[in-house]
Parts: sequence; C-alpha cells; structure tokens
Amino acid sequence: ILNNTLQQARDVKTQRVKQSIKETIKSLCDEDMKPTKYQIHKRTNIAYVTLNKYYDEILQEIKR
Repeated sequence: ILNNTLQQARDVKTQRVKQSIKETIKSLCDEDMKPTKYQIHKRTNIAYVTLNKYYDEILQEIKR
C-alpha cells in the first residue's frame, strides 16, 4: 500500500508540474512571446532538468 501511495503522490506532482508548464506556455503565446525554457523557468521556477523532461511533449500537445 505504501508504494502505491508514493506512486500516486508522484503522479499528482508530475501532473501539477506539467499543468504549470502548459499554462505558462499558453500565457506566453497569448502575450505573443516565444515560449522558451528560459521564459518558463523564470515564471515558474521549475528546474531545467524537469523542463527538459516535459517541454517537447507539452509543446506538441498544445500545438494539436
């Protein structure tokens, strides 16, 4: 049960981080700014390692 709970907590945190990145990208696009990892990092303080992990996936999702 403990492992399952930890996994659920990780999943929730991952979803929150992805949502934050997605909202920031949309916000930058709304402001006619090119969404870069630097811009997202400055606004969210999410580490570059994490941004690198999800950035391309989220960008593709938004562009659909």
